[in-house]
Amino acid sequence: MEISILEQTKVFLYAILTGFLIGVCYETVRFLRVAGFKKKYHIVLSDIFFMIFAAFVTFLLALGLMEGRVRFYILLGEFIGLIIFRYTLGELLSMLYVKVIKAVCLIVSWPLKKSKKIMKTLLKIVAKPLYNKRRDKKDNEKSGHKRGKRHDKQRHKESGQNA
Repeated sequence: MEISILEQTKVFLYAILTGFLIGVCYETVRFLRVAGFKKKYHIVLSDIFFMIFAAFVTFLLALGLMEGRVRFYILLGEFIGLIIFRYTLGELLSMLYVKVIKAVCLIVSWPLKKSKKIMKTLLKIVAKPLYNKRRDKKDNEKSGHKRGKRHDKQRHKESGQNA
């Protein structure tokens, strides 16, 4: 069964559009990485799921338009669509969501910093009497021990003078 040039061109253009949409999906993966999923196992799992998703989308495209036959120009069209998205709208989106994530982090971190200062102050107020009692006890042990030796020396001197 021969495919006309017109049909191949139509499939190629659909493949470019599909590649563009795959790029949009990959941008969500990149967003998650920037947002904080930076550990190695997060990256590996997200890449595996994305590759499975992209392969499934390619299969559906080939199944719907080419009766299940995957041709090189379908893969090339998807790659071109992905590259077009990445270097046009993808760049704009990445700049945008980096700024959004920084703003959200700033907004969230401000109350956390304030609550941390309040908690430190409350802990100092609550812990100060406990800390001082413990410290006084240690000081008494240390100074009592030293005082005991001095006291013994003074007693010895006094006993020598009195005798």
